Amino acid sequence: MGVLTDVSTRPMVTGRWTLRAWLAGLTVLVAAGIGGWWVQLDRGLAVTDLTDQVVWGLYIGNFVYLV
Repeated sequence: MGVLTDVSTRPMVTGRWTLRAWLAGLTVLVAAGIGGWWVQLDRGLAVTDLTDQVVWGLYIGNFVYLV
């Protein structure tokens, strides 16, 4: 492995248990988000329980707010 790879991954390998716990927790959250997104792609926007004519407005509103 190269020097850059060793330097960038060293904290994950030699870090304390609290770092590993944070990484595991964040990995679970990311996996849950990807799973929810996949369900929405599979079943449509009706899974959000927004049965209005403009369900996509929620996503555009959030995007505009964050920008």
